[in-house]
Amino acid sequence: DLIRKIIDLYPEAARKVDGNGKTPLHVIVESGKDWGYVEPVFLANPNAIIVEDSQGKVPLIAAALCVCDDSGVSNSINGGERVADEMISPSSQSYGGERSGTVPRDPSMSQLNVLYKLLMAAPHVLN
Repeated sequence: DLIRKIIDLYPEAARKVDGNGKTPLHVIVESGKDWGYVEPVFLANPNAIIVEDSQGKVPLIAAALCVCDDSGVSNSINGGERVADEMISPSSQSYGGERSGTVPRDPSMSQLNVLYKLLMAAPHVLN
């Protein structure tokens, strides 16, 4: 995994901050990547969970506001009305107790998993 290799070669990278005050943890949770990508960045710098970016968002809040569309481009929930439509689309509903066909993995579920894992790893962020 490329992210783990980069962190192994340059562990300080996980502690860098960009011009917007974002740590690599902010950037990766906003990208919509699943926990397998987020975890090594979090473990490399667990203290990044409490770092606020220039807009005052910690990575947990950044992840909560991020919903990825099918193209993998991040959008804030404020502009993502289509998320609710996707969650109740006919392709994901049951008919007669059975699923209608194979449902592709929902990127918003991946983001919920990231939120859950971040909360489990650092519940103190909510204080």
